[in-house]
This record gives sequence, structure tokens and C-alpha cells, in this order.
Amino acid sequence: MAQATNLYFDQLQEPYPEERELYWATRFTDTLKVFDFRPDALYDNIREDRSGNPQSKHDICGEDMSNCTLLKKPENVIVRYPKHYLRSFSPCTLSTRPIILITVIATN
Repeated sequence: MAQATNLYFDQLQEPYPEERELYWATRFTDTLKVFDFRPDALYDNIREDRSGNPQSKHDICGEDMSNCTLLKKPENVIVRYPKHYLRSFSPCTLSTRPIILITVIATN
């Protein structure tokens, strides 16, 4: 599971305002968020709302986490390690996506 708020880097510089998918992902990704992403605790990744206002998992899930679904069978989640991810890049992609490459190397 990879959240677009942490790992999406394909934003347009000037998006078309009437585009249907304008708000499906973030409009800006801070590259430091890549290294702060916690795939094993998704609700811990809640930092801010769409407008940039501070927010936490307790604001969304409640103090007792009753408003959020917890993972009941973690054995059903298969981890795809970065070395497999790296194989899907072409040399052209690697030269144009250095942040992703750094992320893959840093987590390997």
C-alpha cells in the first residue's frame, strides 16, 4: 500500500482546472515525506488535511481508534521489496526519477 500523499511525484506544473482527476492525489509532495512513510502503520502517516492544516490520526480515528478499520490479518499483506521494484525501471526512467531511485536504495 503506497499513499499518493507520500509517494506520488507525477504532478503537473499547471493542472487543467476542469480535469476530472484533479484531486485524486496531492498537488505537491515534500520529498522528505518519502522517508517518513510508514507502510506498516498507515494511520500514523496522517499529518495534515488537503489544505495543509495540521491533523493527526486521533483527529480522524478518535482516541480509541474506533472510527478507523484496523488490519485484522497482517499475514495477508505481501511486502514487495525495493529490489523487485527497481527492475521495473528503464534507464530513461531512472535518469528522470532520481528521488525514487534514492528511496529504493535507502530502503534496501
